[in-house]
Amino acid sequence: MSSEPTGHLGDDAVRLDFAVVGEADAARVEYDIVLHAGGEWVRAHEAPFAQRWLVLRAEHAAPVTLDPAWQPGREETNFAWFQTGEGAGPDPFRAAEVRRVALDRVEQVDAGAVRCASADGALEVTWRLAGGGRIGVTFAFTPPRDGWYSVGFQAFAGLAPTDVGAICAGPFLNERRFPVVPGVLPETHLPTPVSLLETIVAGRSVTWALAAVPGDDESAWRGLADARFALGARNDAGELQPHFFAPVLGCAGSHLRAGETVRSSFLLQARVGDWWDGYQALVREVYGLRSYRENHDGSLTDAFHNLLDLLMDERFGGWQERGKGLANIEHDQSVKVASPGAILSAGLVTGDAALLRARALPIIEFSLSRSYYGFTWEFGSKGWVDEYIRQAEEDLGGPAWDAPVLVALHELARGYTPALGALARQRAEGVQDFYIRRSDFQVSLARYQLTGEAQYLERARAEADAYIAARVATPATDTIEGQRFSIHIGPDWISLLDLYEETGDRRYLAAAEAGARWFVTLLSTAPPPPPGAMTTTQRVGPAFGGSVEADHNWAALTAGYPRRAEDIPAERVPAWLVSPNGMGFEAWSTFYGGRRWIQNPAWAPYLLRLARHGGDEFFRDVAENGITGRFSNYPGYYMSGPIVAQMRPDFPYLGPNGLTSIYYHHIAPQLGLTLDWLVEQATYLSGGRIAFPAARDDSYVHFRHHLYGHAPGRFFGHEGAWLWMPRGLVEPGSPLLNWIAAEGGDRLFVALVNTSREPVSTTVRFGSERIGIDRQGAYAVDVHLGDGVERHQLRDAALPVAVPPRGLVALVLHGVRIDEPLHRFGPVAAAAGEARVASRFVTLAHEDEHLGTVRAAIVAVGPQQAVAYVFSTAGPDRVERAILSYREGGEWRELTCPHFPFEFSVPVTEPGAALQIRLAVVDRAGRRHVGEVGELRGW
Repeated sequence: MSSEPTGHLGDDAVRLDFAVVGEADAARVEYDIVLHAGGEWVRAHEAPFAQRWLVLRAEHAAPVTLDPAWQPGREETNFAWFQTGEGAGPDPFRAAEVRRVALDRVEQVDAGAVRCASADGALEVTWRLAGGGRIGVTFAFTPPRDGWYSVGFQAFAGLAPTDVGAICAGPFLNERRFPVVPGVLPETHLPTPVSLLETIVAGRSVTWALAAVPGDDESAWRGLADARFALGARNDAGELQPHFFAPVLGCAGSHLRAGETVRSSFLLQARVGDWWDGYQALVREVYGLRSYRENHDGSLTDAFHNLLDLLMDERFGGWQERGKGLANIEHDQSVKVASPGAILSAGLVTGDAALLRARALPIIEFSLSRSYYGFTWEFGSKGWVDEYIRQAEEDLGGPAWDAPVLVALHELARGYTPALGALARQRAEGVQDFYIRRSDFQVSLARYQLTGEAQYLERARAEADAYIAARVATPATDTIEGQRFSIHIGPDWISLLDLYEETGDRRYLAAAEAGARWFVTLLSTAPPPPPGAMTTTQRVGPAFGGSVEADHNWAALTAGYPRRAEDIPAERVPAWLVSPNGMGFEAWSTFYGGRRWIQNPAWAPYLLRLARHGGDEFFRDVAENGITGRFSNYPGYYMSGPIVAQMRPDFPYLGPNGLTSIYYHHIAPQLGLTLDWLVEQATYLSGGRIAFPAARDDSYVHFRHHLYGHAPGRFFGHEGAWLWMPRGLVEPGSPLLNWIAAEGGDRLFVALVNTSREPVSTTVRFGSERIGIDRQGAYAVDVHLGDGVERHQLRDAALPVAVPPRGLVALVLHGVRIDEPLHRFGPVAAAAGEARVASRFVTLAHEDEHLGTVRAAIVAVGPQQAVAYVFSTAGPDRVERAILSYREGGEWRELTCPHFPFEFSVPVTEPGAALQIRLAVVDRAGRRHVGEVGELRGW
């Protein structure tokens, strides 16, 4: 330093020296930081840092707002908008009178504290060591006159953008995406309250971070008007520099009277290493990130079964037969399908023929005939976000999806709906739209999975290599508009992980980890409450946290719940239960007032998979925190406060919709992510000794899952294990235990997973009728725990079991007699499927002026219970009704469809039989137009 130090702090990790530089009015306090790394001491910067303090003052101020613009081009609206007498805008340095405060006094309070002060005594700052190489800074400011005030600190030094290798300062300030203005983000809008920069000092990567001091439990749900502080990363000179403001000008605590003192604190961390090292250190050591949750209102297996019941409920499940989908509350009289394979997978896994027939097969029909995944039968109908994105289209012709989704459906249907494979070949270009941002290698990988042709895998690898060079190895610099979904902010780490699993090439695993690191910074790291802490849930009013505009659509559904939000009482619950730690947000523009987290973390299973392959427990912990103990049925979309009603199994039957926004078309993705988690959790904890083949259902936004049930897997050395989980098969005796099960004919396989940090001793009971055993008999059970296995006896269809903390116990029950029809046949051979597709997917008319285009397809998931599906693209402007004539070796029969869409589903009763079909329409003038006879053949 240029002057002799007048204050010193130090420990084994960091040393600070303070000195007063300059004289009289030009005097200022500088601080020098030296770090211990690799056995030597390293300076955090080439030169000492100046303490840069400032005070903002306004005569009048209102609470800040934050309303990001939906479309690109106005990224300054991503920041807090100040409302003062000086004007409105995102720049705090223009929102008020700015006074630079020079500190010119240094006092060594004791060995652990240094105090600095301004000449007039209005600002006093105390520096202390905070452990882990961090420095705690506390200030006290006393204004000389009344007004609205905010005290700012600009940490470390200003850097040119070219000197910054990475930034982590908020949901849209990441990689090398730098602030477009010197704006700030209030605590309410920071998943992790940190402003971090990575730079190079003496040839080493060093991070500078300014972080908030952990708050109390209630701070996780504080509203914008009550925000206590705000962080930024660009100073008023246009340089990149972490800064802190408290109070937030216009928000609670910022109006001060003369002589009234305001205090606040923050942390500084300078650390040798890259941005991820610095971020992890803060999140783990300061904010206490750990896997802290457990099941509460039921297991996730209970949730899986409850979701299935809900989907079959004609009143509250949202199913709309006319649309062959689930009601979309953002567009009146329309349906939307997300995760189209989830219900099909669940039907296969449970052996539920009714579910397959009533929900899964119609969704396949939707996928074949609709031209978009949102569909309306009301021409001219409106959605409440039409100015940004049309939620539903009236078009028929199909398919609704591109290759990745169609291939997953084709795999799950095991080739018995050959139209899926045929259309996947036609839609191999992928989709880029508001909801879907396909990576080209993701599409090529899907084509490889469909055809098995090596050229597509090689193409996927080449495309992925180019993607990694352009998108992973090269940090992003584009700005983020408000509409962008959180899953689209960072690299496509999910597809990279899929490619790694297909190829085993660890370059793709490393790239997936690099992308996922940026993604997890978007998840809340609010400090989890200590064990045993209790809290009181929030009393709420109408439309709490919901999408009020969306509620105007489908009023018969959304207004029909028997419970009102104001009827939900406050209650005492474990504080950890309502912690948002681990939750993510939908998009920056729908975070609204902050703290609006979503309850369908489809990324959680993928993060756990990433932890299994790469060994980084950070991914495991944030994954568990996002999903465990958060729902026992469909909880709605948004969680905007410390509430628990949506976590209960009865929530989707009691409501209300306005509590969390019940998006009916999200029920299927909730089902998909739940099943994916249950299977991946067992795979992870078994070290891969439990594994099942998966289809990758990549519909849109974050609704991406591994889905199961179409092929057998392995279970602790046993091959030919079919995932099989009908309700009532297993009663684990504790809601803390998740379970999955599989069958091998004469063997039943069960994995029990303990979500608690305490051991669970229980008696597991089995549905004897389901598995064909005598309840009074004795049966051999192999109990696998870790690497050991013991032989036990099942008596009275029950078995005492002790499951270790956060552990897994696997059971193999011998002597059962299980005959699941869906498991007694394999897929259609690829060659046979192609050879036979002509008789199972036909065009009966092509752009006929009366009939439109008429197509017919066999829809099935096996050789039994096939359906002949026939649809016309003709609209209600031309056609009044349609008539299908058909016969299966006997007399002709007729069905009439009196409204658009004009479609028919006819069961094929004789396997392998030919079904003759003919479509006719009656136009608006009453004239009948008859098409040619065609033929479909069942399996």
